[in-house]
Amino acid sequence: MNRFWRSALVLILAGMCAVSALPARADSWNDDRDNLYWTGRSVERLLAEDFLESLRLSPRQREAIRELRRDALFERRSERLEDLRDILGLIIVGEVLDSRRQGFLERDLDYLLRTDDDFLYRFYQILEPDQRRLAWDRMGRWYERDGDRGWHFGRVRWELSRVLERRLNLTRRQKKEIDRILRDAAAEMREREMRLWRLEREYFRNSWAPFSARSEARYRGELLKARREMLFLSYRVRERIRSVLDSRQRRIFDSWRGGIFEPYRRLHKNDR
Repeated sequence: MNRFWRSALVLILAGMCAVSALPARADSWNDDRDNLYWTGRSVERLLAEDFLESLRLSPRQREAIRELRRDALFERRSERLEDLRDILGLIIVGEVLDSRRQGFLERDLDYLLRTDDDFLYRFYQILEPDQRRLAWDRMGRWYERDGDRGWHFGRVRWELSRVLERRLNLTRRQKKEIDRILRDAAAEMREREMRLWRLEREYFRNSWAPFSARSEARYRGELLKARREMLFLSYRVRERIRSVLDSRQRRIFDSWRGGIFEPYRRLHKNDR
């Protein structure tokens, strides 16, 4: 795992439209935190009162759910999400992550996945088989709707920082080539998003079943790898852009401190 991160400089453009984090409880959701980590969004929905009411829980089950809410794991989970939010505030515009922040990023992603896994196992153990099926069906419907996907990669444009672009004094040909690189990157990011979305959906739907994907470290590893790949694409994008530049421009590009990409802008009024 560490070797993976040492082998590459992790930059994250990640078309994660919003730089935000997920709270530990359903009642602390807000729009600003809706778009980073949609696995956690679904975790919170499982604890929402309207959903719990639909399960017709027994008093014993309700008490077990309350204990699950109070678990210290979820307090620490909230802290990790805040850390992740801070890091993404830098990398969403293409800044370089130093080794310390790379370590934080890996730690947070791994911790959140393990915590989600533990939560799902314990949550489904509280439920009876018919309640589990209801939760499974409801989760599937949540993931089928576009609105449940938090990042909307296909709805934003990646653009080179206008300040950096002026400093580089790009030619028309270079601008055209960089625009093509960014269009290709947006399409590739969308494919990565969809792969992760499918893995997330199956992860939730299968976690409660005996001998399911949850019990396979391999599946969990694939999910974690997919999340990393979402966060890794901009390293190659940066290198592709650099290959278009001449020697003078490369010196400026390499010494540039700050984001190399423009903040995201919505293309449609109804985009989230």
